[in-house]
Amino acid sequence: MSLDRAAVRIHPNAPRHREGSRYGNEPIERVRTGVTQVLRGFTSVAMSDTRRMTGESLRVEFRRQVRERVLDTAAALTVERGWDRVRIGEVAVASGVSRPTLYREFGTKDGVGEALVAREAERFFTGIAEQLEQHEDPPEGVRAAVRFTLDEAGGNPLLRAILTGSRSGDTSLLPFLTTRGDAIITGGNALVGDWMRRRRPDVEPRTVADAVDAIVRLTISHLVSPGLSHSDAADRLARLTSCLIADPSRV
Repeated sequence: MSLDRAAVRIHPNAPRHREGSRYGNEPIERVRTGVTQVLRGFTSVAMSDTRRMTGESLRVEFRRQVRERVLDTAAALTVERGWDRVRIGEVAVASGVSRPTLYREFGTKDGVGEALVAREAERFFTGIAEQLEQHEDPPEGVRAAVRFTLDEAGGNPLLRAILTGSRSGDTSLLPFLTTRGDAIITGGNALVGDWMRRRRPDVEPRTVADAVDAIVRLTISHLVSPGLSHSDAADRLARLTSCLIADPSRV
């Protein structure tokens, strides 16, 4: 299968980065090196798995890898200078993807930003799930999950860039965490809700859903507008959990 028949097309004339440009050398060169590795890896997969993979599945895998490379590039540039100053054309060039391909995949710059935040949220959900599964008591599980979320966000370069930028006027990615963050809230509610229902099957499902929704939204609020230490915020939401799903035998 030729690359020009694949679902995406790699730009053949992506310019090389020049030493001393205003964008800095290391992040962009690292991205370009990664593109080469993606293509080599794809070729290796295609050769070794020809008997198992159909032409369609090869196209899907190639598209997935290129999509990841675009998001890696966008993340590196956002951390370097803020999302407002990132241009979709430079994301295409630096990731080795043609502009038409990038627009077909993501639609607009907002589409790239939304995908970027969603991917980061999925990584957080994995860690949150691990924290929750270590606890049988709902308040303790919520305390651990909230503390994990706030601590990890503080050390995450991309989220730190989003949150720091929002406080200095660059609010373009923040809505994907808040007012346009429906996917994140829905995903958080599903994750925490499933865990909560398994721990407290005696509580009415609607009560659990309401409690979980409040906990998820308040966690995001503490993330975006921190007013307490991570420990104090986690303690507060643990106490709220105790109130919202009180054990009837203790009332």
